[in-house]
Amino acid sequence: MLIRTFILAPFSLIFGLISFIRNKLFDFQFLKSYSTNVKSIVVGNLSVGGTGKTPHVFYIAKKFSNKYRTAILSRGYGRNSKGYFEVSNESKANQVGDEPLLLKKRIGSKVFVAVCEDRNEGINNLKDSHQPDVIILDDAFQHRKVKAGLNILLTEFNRPFFKDFPMPMGRLREFRFGKKRADIFIVTKCPNNLTKVQKQHFINNIGVSAEKVFFSKICYSPFQSFSKKQIETVKSILLVTAIADDQKIIELLLPDYSVKTLKFRDHHTFTKEDIKKIHLKFDQLPSEESIILTTEKDFVKLKEFEEVVNGIYPWYFLPIDIEFDREDEFNQILNNYVGTI
Repeated sequence: MLIRTFILAPFSLIFGLISFIRNKLFDFQFLKSYSTNVKSIVVGNLSVGGTGKTPHVFYIAKKFSNKYRTAILSRGYGRNSKGYFEVSNESKANQVGDEPLLLKKRIGSKVFVAVCEDRNEGINNLKDSHQPDVIILDDAFQHRKVKAGLNILLTEFNRPFFKDFPMPMGRLREFRFGKKRADIFIVTKCPNNLTKVQKQHFINNIGVSAEKVFFSKICYSPFQSFSKKQIETVKSILLVTAIADDQKIIELLLPDYSVKTLKFRDHHTFTKEDIKKIHLKFDQLPSEESIILTTEKDFVKLKEFEEVVNGIYPWYFLPIDIEFDREDEFNQILNNYVGTI
């Protein structure tokens, strides 16, 4: 471990310095930031992946969609296309990305969802096409060319940014003091039994006032089938994931089920060969009371395969939502910002 740290530390310092210089160029206006001229909310993080942005973006979009014309703009990570695309229920994950497609399928026609690697171009297209009142910018905390009105920074309970380092030694995209650009902080994936002492510890380490820090936890709903084959009683599970961190799901399942796992890299594009590999591994499970379980994000990609939806194997996905500790206070901050329209 010490040898690895010794080798990677200089590269992490260089990476962090490059990010620092870039941010300072924006701070001193040598590089131009553009105002969106529409209410805009960034949901992002300092680290790479795994903080739970998607359910938080969904929560905020759902909150505003009944009152305002709401749009979500994402880069569309993992897609094989370039440029601006509007996401529909008929879109394919390889064209728009798995997370934007999941958001669209969950939220439906109430919210416009689009992808574009150039956030300025994406915002302008959304304004021209739909005149939104609110645009939620998914994973745009480091996208300094856009000057958003409200910046929400997420950090994971088990892997907080204040204990991490810039890549490649750690998972941070920039030095920790990039936090200063955030208006609100959300500590995500908290345990159910989170204590006041633990909360205060996080607040102290983040180094901001308590009213700016919120805590959320993941809530899972019952398994949902998306194949012809269904199982009445489940005893064993093959968990198939292509997300940054599946540990929370494993911890949820282990008390009640026998669990085997098959993990792909985050945002993996599944192939027919992958499906064969999954089915072969499932065939090795000892019990007939077994299912293949995947995440809601992976579900939107896997359901595109005929051999999954109409095959002989029992495929299920695990729906996900979030809960806040001081939900009313969090919502009030959002209302105070967006309510000035």
